Amino acid sequence: MLNKPGLVWTWAWFAILPTCAILIAVVLNYGLEPDQAWQYKWLLTPESWCLQFLTGQSAIWQTDGYYYPDWHVLLHPQCSGLRFFSMLLIAMACGSAIYAVRSDARFWARLARLALIIAPVALLAWLLTCLAAVSRIYILLQLEFYGLTADRQWHPLVGSAVYLCYFMLASQIAFTILSRQNRRLAAGASIP
Repeated sequence: MLNKPGLVWTWAWFAILPTCAILIAVVLNYGLEPDQAWQYKWLLTPESWCLQFLTGQSAIWQTDGYYYPDWHVLLHPQCSGLRFFSMLLIAMACGSAIYAVRSDARFWARLARLALIIAPVALLAWLLTCLAAVSRIYILLQLEFYGLTADRQWHPLVGSAVYLCYFMLASQIAFTILSRQNRRLAAGASIP
C-alpha cells in the first residue's frame, strides 16, 4: 500500500496518458484543415471500404473526399467522425489510467500494464469510430431512399443517436474487460 506522497506521484505519473489523449484530440480537431480531405483519409478510407462492402457501390477519391456517382453523395471530412474519435479516445484513456493506478501491483508493473493498454485503446477507438460513422451514413442513406429524411432535418438526431449507441458499446466493452482483469487480480492470477 502506497503512502500519501507515493500515491500522489503515482496518480501524477499516470495522468500522462489522459493528458496525451487530450493533446492528441486538440491537435486533431484544431490542427487538421476541413478543406484538406487527404488529412482525414485514415478515417475516410476504411469507412469508404465498409460502405462499399455493405452497398456494393464504389467511390472515387476527389480532392474534397470520396464521391459516390450512383448516389451523388460525397463522403467529406465532416463525415469522418473525428470529434467522436477524440471524445472516445479521451474517455478510454482516462478509464485505462484509473484501472492501472488502482490495480494491486507495484509501480513498474502498473506502468507496464498501462503501456500494454495504450495501443489496444487507440485501435479500439479508431475501429468503433469507423463503424459508428459507417452506421450513421448507411442509416441516413436508407432513410433517404425511403423518403423519410428528404429535408434532412433528422440527420443530426440520427447521428447523435448512433454515436451515443457506439459510445455505450465502448463503455460496456471497457467495463467487461476491466471487470475480468479485476477478478483475476482478486483470484491471485498474474496479469502481464
